[in-house]
Amino acid sequence: MVWGASAGAAALDKEAAAAALEFAKTHHPELATLLEQLRTSAPKDFEAALTELNRTRERLERSRERTPERYELELAEWKLNSQIRLLAARLAMGGDAALEDELRSLLAERLQIRVKLLQDERTRLHKRLEQLDQQIADQNDRSAAILEREFSRLRSPNPLPAKSAKQPGKSNSVPPVKPNGAKSPNRAESKVTAKPNVSAAGSPVKSEPADAAGSPRKPEASPQPKDPTPAPSGKAPKAGGKASTADHKEATSPRSKKK
Repeated sequence: MVWGASAGAAALDKEAAAAALEFAKTHHPELATLLEQLRTSAPKDFEAALTELNRTRERLERSRERTPERYELELAEWKLNSQIRLLAARLAMGGDAALEDELRSLLAERLQIRVKLLQDERTRLHKRLEQLDQQIADQNDRSAAILEREFSRLRSPNPLPAKSAKQPGKSNSVPPVKPNGAKSPNRAESKVTAKPNVSAAGSPVKSEPADAAGSPRKPEASPQPKDPTPAPSGKAPKAGGKASTADHKEATSPRSKKK
């Protein structure tokens, strides 16, 4: 089994497996050759080693996104770790002094990388401490103003809720408040109702129809009733059955009665 591989690891999809193999070819070609040999000789070990290698690749990718200046050191450390494991496996199968010297050299180089990583960590922590010291100084210098602002905020009444947005088709205006006892005009009452024409006797008078021009027609004159008093002898009544006023007076005078 390849170093760092865990038995029973879930198999990768084709895209992740290809990315892991490409990562090994780029940064540790000897490891990529070993993985190709495991593909046919030990498929389970090959899948486990490839899964572990893909996890390392993803971790280093996240490190490059977060801290680019630290990524190169972490990548160098991984290369040395991979070389040291592979060389230690060869020495376990029967090595010589040359392999031992190479192993010592790799261990020393890895130690230097780890020291650099610690130094980088210390630099980042030092910057963080400076920021904290500055924040502490600012808080102390402005403590009175900060205290007054916090006290005023807690003593002030709660802010009014924000007005709701105006809905389309609806008015958010508040109707004016009317004094007690005042009645709002009713639309039905505000309309003027046309009253029918009423005669002096109290009976309704029919409206005359309008002519073609739109003006009302004049009412036709009703025929005058005939005078029931008989006309005097020798004088004929006027046309239309009406007697003149003089004839009527002569007929009703006392002299005419005595005659």
